Amino acid sequence: MVLSIQYLRGIAALLVVLSHVAWKGRQYSTDPLDFFRIGESGVDIFFVISGFIMCYTTAKSSGTPAASLVFLKNRVRRIIPLYWVLTALVLPVFLLFPGKVNSGGGTTEVLNSFLLIPTDNKYLIQAGWTLSYEFFFYFIFSIGMLTGKMLGQALTVYCLGILFYLGIWLRPTSVWGQFLTDPMLVEFAFGILLYNLKIGGMLSRRIGAICIAASTALLLAVNFELLELPYRCFRLGLPAFMLCYGLVSFEDDLLKRPLAPLKTLGDLSYSLYLIHPFPLAILGIFWYRFVGKEWGGLFTALLIAAAVFAGWACYRYLELRLGRIFKPSERRPVHNVLA
Repeated sequence: MVLSIQYLRGIAALLVVLSHVAWKGRQYSTDPLDFFRIGESGVDIFFVISGFIMCYTTAKSSGTPAASLVFLKNRVRRIIPLYWVLTALVLPVFLLFPGKVNSGGGTTEVLNSFLLIPTDNKYLIQAGWTLSYEFFFYFIFSIGMLTGKMLGQALTVYCLGILFYLGIWLRPTSVWGQFLTDPMLVEFAFGILLYNLKIGGMLSRRIGAICIAASTALLLAVNFELLELPYRCFRLGLPAFMLCYGLVSFEDDLLKRPLAPLKTLGDLSYSLYLIHPFPLAILGIFWYRFVGKEWGGLFTALLIAAAVFAGWACYRYLELRLGRIFKPSERRPVHNVLA
């Protein structure tokens, strides 16, 4: 396990939670987080982490078709069971009270939700849209694995770059065209770059400290609309990469003084990422009916606490048990970007 990556998982999941807590506050007109507009950058951090971790977990892969299939099977085993269980829990609520699911509006697609098929509409668990990108990246990465470790990573980066270029050049309007050429895909390449910088001994703590400061400054500039950058992969993906570079460069220092709460947050990050909309929706309805618009600070604090507790409970009593049932096919532990 790379401890800095574990911390980054926790940070990324918490940013997403804060983003949705802020949205809930705006929905109920009681929002101390109204100024906070960059919580979605947690997804970009996840994508950078994913590129790094896929290289890390396949470092000893044989580069055969069998190894590629095992890689994909392990990805499915690690991500899909929990996602399907939670999606199945939402389904009866959607069938009985469709207005209570994705209350922000729009059409919800049931089949697309389970199969992670790209759509203009919404999933039962809307956070699942990022998993569609994850599995597309896994597919590209698995093809690259057939050519060997280093060449495979290079081919993956090349493919992601070509897709990015095609998106800029063709500007597709179809759902699949936009999905396959989304600039966000470049963020996986950022993670592959970071992994190779690390194993090549090219990470510097001095540069890492600068990157953390620069990442913070860029995100603040984006948050307060002081800086306009084209494409999300530059606006949020580049600061995400810089933050990841910074923390990974301090890996040895973090190992000497580990932060248990942040590590725990990283452990439960996948569960937190998927389940946090549940307590936010329930508490939001309760607060609106029985409290109103007062005590906005308490409302925000309760939402955050409830989300983290739900994430912990889901991890402790569901994710870990599913992990024991759907064990990876190899002895080497398989970490995933969102878990």
